[in-house]
Amino acid sequence: MCVDQDPFLCIWCNVLSCIVTTRRYSLQYVLYSAPNCVIAIVGGQLIDRLGTQRSLFIFVSLVTVGHAIYALGFSVSSYAVCLIGRIVFGLGGESLSVVGSTILAQWFKGREIAFAMGLNLSFIRLGSVANDKGTSSPS
Repeated sequence: MCVDQDPFLCIWCNVLSCIVTTRRYSLQYVLYSAPNCVIAIVGGQLIDRLGTQRSLFIFVSLVTVGHAIYALGFSVSSYAVCLIGRIVFGLGGESLSVVGSTILAQWFKGREIAFAMGLNLSFIRLGSVANDKGTSSPS
């Protein structure tokens, strides 16, 4: 899952006439990342209690709703709505990574699990690099 700060966010904020400063741009990342210092632990407990499938549904739903709110914020040119979207997205984002690790652990059950986790992490980072390299500003 590619959830790193999107360089395209700043470009679209400028295109849609939002006032973007370094502080405002960084706040979008902070509102996603800071809560996940604790939320991922809570997400892990939720996975243990509810199971992988239910937890996966909850976290994917949070990520999807968060993106929808974020897009709504852009469409109505509301920075505050965009921030709310980032928070909701963040509530599911890192916990979704925990679900992914849980699925890998269940699927591989001790055999080749290190390779599977390494491959998973490599693809996540590859997505981040492609996102960064594939983003260009409008002319």
